[in-house]
Amino acid sequence: MDALPAELVDLILDHGDHSSLKCLRGVSKRYHDAATSRVFEHFYMALFDDSLEKLCHLSKSPLAKHITRFTFYCDILPDQEIWHRRDWEQRIDYRPSFRVWAKEGDVNPRVNPEGRQYDGRSFKDYEQIPRHSFTEQQLDRGWDEFIRLGRQQREWREDVHSLVFKEHFAMLPNLVECTAVTATPFKGTTSKWPVWERLRSRMLVSPDDWMYKTTHWKDGHRGTMAGQAALCLLEAVGFRACFAGTKHIDKLTVHASQSGPWRRLMGRTTGTQTIDHNTRYQTVLEGFRHLTELDLRISHAAQNSQDNGEAIGIDIVELLHSATQLQRLSLAYSDVGPAFAFTTLSSEPTLAPLFKGKPPWTQLEHLALSLDTPHSLLLPFFRSLSTTLVSLELRDMFVEDPDELINQIPRILKLRHIYIECVWRGFSLRSATEEIRCVFQQGSDVDEPYECAVKAYMLRETTECPDFMYDDERDTEQREFDDRE
Repeated sequence: MDALPAELVDLILDHGDHSSLKCLRGVSKRYHDAATSRVFEHFYMALFDDSLEKLCHLSKSPLAKHITRFTFYCDILPDQEIWHRRDWEQRIDYRPSFRVWAKEGDVNPRVNPEGRQYDGRSFKDYEQIPRHSFTEQQLDRGWDEFIRLGRQQREWREDVHSLVFKEHFAMLPNLVECTAVTATPFKGTTSKWPVWERLRSRMLVSPDDWMYKTTHWKDGHRGTMAGQAALCLLEAVGFRACFAGTKHIDKLTVHASQSGPWRRLMGRTTGTQTIDHNTRYQTVLEGFRHLTELDLRISHAAQNSQDNGEAIGIDIVELLHSATQLQRLSLAYSDVGPAFAFTTLSSEPTLAPLFKGKPPWTQLEHLALSLDTPHSLLLPFFRSLSTTLVSLELRDMFVEDPDELINQIPRILKLRHIYIECVWRGFSLRSATEEIRCVFQQGSDVDEPYECAVKAYMLRETTECPDFMYDDERDTEQREFDDRE
């Protein structure tokens, strides 16, 4: 193998998983040198002591130069005062997913006409499979580990642990891409994620096993601490930008769920309830000034407080306006509370200031949005970006009038890429006076005549705009056609 050309060696390494690459480092000096950069290029950590210790050791070693990507998992373990051992044991589940089990068992799960429920017999058989085969002794060790790790998260302090984290984060000279992420539905199993795969083998559960539960944390502890973890990374990115000799972070992904604006989250774990932290907040803003790519998703934020909702909106607008070098922006913002919906024609969404005035992004080429915003705000906003914007995606958002939005976009923008999915008519999900209707529930990339015609119009491949139809109207027409046939 040592006689292979360097190009073939690179191809072999490109197809190896992390474990295989670690093994290849022991084959020979050539493979050790070639695989080392790939083994250490991505560092993963969570809000635990051992993750911080590994970062401290690695940042001081020659291997630090290989780290170019960094992922911080922000998930918080349930409160042990509420999530007792019986609850913990009930959530332990080492069965394969139903889809995998059905496929391996040569069971062909059928769905009902609405496509929402599997055949009852197959799922009943699946429920009879034991969830695990751990002994009582193994369960005892798992519970003890769960208690220990939960205590570490509760005792994490901004003025101690976060400070150490920022210092060693700044010592990674070639880091350019960072991610703060929490487990959410439809994102895939977290039991295979780095960090959580290792921790699951010790405490027997992972965020998959509690992400759907909202009653296992006291006094907003989950939202506060998840926001704290994301804030820890954001401060480190800004802190790092103040040092010479290190590369700036140019790509940032933040998928967080928090219970208050960033300013109010500052100080929650330092023993003080001080609201005003302007210096620290300016550090966060400094990190955004160097970004060229940003994926920001804040979901289910401040669901119990209109005041929090408005404050979070102000924070987000300030952060986005600081990111003046952006070339790609993905923004998703959702909540179940009334502060995040515009319910009348005269009211505005929380992030309305973002769409007013001239945007600061003079180089923006790609924009993906998922937040309720009326077309009357979106269209002028798109017009102000028309000189650079060539790619647009709109997902799961109320826009007041989808017909007018789709009709006007190609008159404003000259796009090379367009994607629309689940764009809704009306003002919000909670609007009692508006009929809620949707267009492109399956996405505009579906190979159907209507989708293709609309897409061709929006890309200026044709000047003829097809007659606008909501999904329910097309379903009705199709049923009538089937009946005639």
